Amino acid sequence: KLEKEMAAANGKLATLETTLADAALYVASERDQLQRLLQEQKTLQEQARTAEEQWLELSAQLEAMESAG
Repeated sequence: KLEKEMAAANGKLATLETTLADAALYVASERDQLQRLLQEQKTLQEQARTAEEQWLELSAQLEAMESAG
């Protein structure tokens, strides 16, 4: 489940970063859209980081259980 969450968030981030690379987005008339996209980017980065941290923690626990067992 966490791997799917990480993949989904990273996929959305890649798409979003392609959108953010468009120079037309940085004109004054697109300011609101740019701010919305940057907030979405921040949210997705946080989701990906949280999922990765949980995955790493669970992997470490599984490894410790395998070593003990």
